[in-house]
Amino acid sequence: MITKKIKGLLEKSYKDIIAVAVLWAVVTALLFGFFELWKCDLSVPIGYGGGDEFSIINTVRIVQESGWNIGTDKLAATEEYYYNNNEIISGLHNADVFLAKVFLFFTGNDTFAAANLVFFSIFYIASLVMYIVMRLLGTKKWISGAGALVYAFLAFVFMRGVGHLSLSSHYFVPFAVLMAIWVYEDERFMMPRKGFFKYKRNIGGLVMAALVATQGIGYWQVFGCFVILVATVSAWAKKPSVKTLIRGAVSIGVIAVAVVVCCIPVFVSMAQAGSMSSAGRARYGGDGEVYALKIIQLFLPVSGHGIDAIQYMLDMYNSKAPLVNENKSAYLGLFGICGFVLLCFWILTSKRQKDTFAKRMTVLSDMNIFSVLLATVGGVGAMFYSVGFKLLRSYNRISVYIACICIIAVCLGIQELQKRIKSKSINVLYMAAVVAFVFFTVWEQNPGYRVDYAGNKATWESDRDFVADIENVMDESDKVFQLPYQSFPESVKQNDMDPLEHLTGFLHSDKLRWTYGTMPESDSDIWYEETAGLTAEDMVVAVSDKGFDGIYINRAGYEKKDWEALETELSEILGVKPIVSKDGRLSFFKIR
Repeated sequence: MITKKIKGLLEKSYKDIIAVAVLWAVVTALLFGFFELWKCDLSVPIGYGGGDEFSIINTVRIVQESGWNIGTDKLAATEEYYYNNNEIISGLHNADVFLAKVFLFFTGNDTFAAANLVFFSIFYIASLVMYIVMRLLGTKKWISGAGALVYAFLAFVFMRGVGHLSLSSHYFVPFAVLMAIWVYEDERFMMPRKGFFKYKRNIGGLVMAALVATQGIGYWQVFGCFVILVATVSAWAKKPSVKTLIRGAVSIGVIAVAVVVCCIPVFVSMAQAGSMSSAGRARYGGDGEVYALKIIQLFLPVSGHGIDAIQYMLDMYNSKAPLVNENKSAYLGLFGICGFVLLCFWILTSKRQKDTFAKRMTVLSDMNIFSVLLATVGGVGAMFYSVGFKLLRSYNRISVYIACICIIAVCLGIQELQKRIKSKSINVLYMAAVVAFVFFTVWEQNPGYRVDYAGNKATWESDRDFVADIENVMDESDKVFQLPYQSFPESVKQNDMDPLEHLTGFLHSDKLRWTYGTMPESDSDIWYEETAGLTAEDMVVAVSDKGFDGIYINRAGYEKKDWEALETELSEILGVKPIVSKDGRLSFFKIR
């Protein structure tokens, strides 16, 4: 029986399997081109600068240590255990954490290779998800593949990259948009009644909701609920019915419940940690406006494409206009822009409920315009933020949802237009033009992304060898005091030391414990900061009394004269010369 079902499924879907294989082959070719993968050593991270890109490597390292991203005993050495539960963020991107665990298994616990693979997997998973969504909406295989390719290679993904991997892993966003469309058009979808689980769309909706809940550190979940809410209200306004409101509420409720389930391990670890990790991240009153969406940036091309006239225009705007920051990553690409314009004009059409195509364009246009109203500078999101609703602050990130909505609209339009072409020769030319446009828009969405493989490898090898040298003179579970003091999880650059550089020791070490990772304003954090500010003699006494066995110095965090004076004093006090990294950036003194 099972064999027959599998055989029947393969017979029914083998063409889609072939289409996905072709799609992934194209994805692979594009990745080789955009990232120059022939230069890549998989075990060396493609992002290794000590900034946000260290956060994903840190997550993978913690997964390797503890089995999930809950915590490790190797950080925050002044405490018994470091719990990775700042706010509830660590429970809101379980998808990439799961992938980290999978890739750790296949790479033999190679932290850096696994982190690289988590990033590259985004393009494959996003293209697959978008292809599935387009096929469920009834578009042809080649059109579904076209939309999937454009979505997978959004400018947002390139510009966020490994530094904001929990955001650039945007793969399940199309599922939320599909749920919204089904709420709008299907009276059986998510309607609680007898036979609920016999309706395949309901099972699919539950799975999709669960997946949406696992990514995006809150943004993709909240924005997903928002577009479903818009679709619900839009459907109710055209045909008032309590059942429509119920179906929308159930769809949103399932995502909310899935989010809570995802966060259970975080709640448990918070309970174990007590008040130690209760501190949240600093957020400011104007952030809802500062990091809002600017409509112009949906249309402004990315930098780095090589066209001087456009680059000049971009440089002028970015240097003169206010509130230009991370919202530069909102660019929709030419494909998405076509969809945005089309959906704006669709609002004015009189054919909004004519047929399935018209209804879908209607709900997409409603979701599109209301997403802009929510996220734009001075928009509804800023209103919420100003009155204290600070769950989200960077509303510009809804650009991914807008892009997805617009890409779906264009794909539906391409298919609708193709239905009207009767000539085979014109149809072939039409398909060729669409495919050419797809590849052009994928190219122009890429902001000239290049990885400094040689530079990353040199720094990575220097750090690896330096930490190995430290471990050679230390015992298992010895504790290392790190200088200068650096706050966690968010901080600013100190001289030439990037905010997360103190994770270097933990990322390369198997047996040592490190001071970095103390929760803001905790007793341990206060002690760490105060001790780092003592004279060299008093500091050695303080850290020795606290059970530390060595002092690690990132020289880049000091002016040259200051680290030289500090190391001279430590050498005299301890009677030893420091271990120094190959690149001269790091040093270490063994205390005992």
